[in-house]
Amino acid sequence: PVVMDNLIYLDDLTADSGPLYVLPGTHRDNTYVPMGEHGDKAGQVQITFPAGSVVTMNSGLLHRALSPQP
Repeated sequence: PVVMDNLIYLDDLTADSGPLYVLPGTHRDNTYVPMGEHGDKAGQVQITFPAGSVVTMNSGLLHRALSPQP
């Protein structure tokens, strides 16, 4: 079954506040990432947006968020 996630951002998402990274196309081929291997990947895209944004994505899309920078 296909599951869609809706991510609702109450604050701005910037490079300093912990951006979202996605790896386009990975929802199509069931890409598996072994535990502990969640660093940078070739082809990843950084996404930032203003408060109030809603992101809808396939739950199979590989994604991660970085920790906020002080």
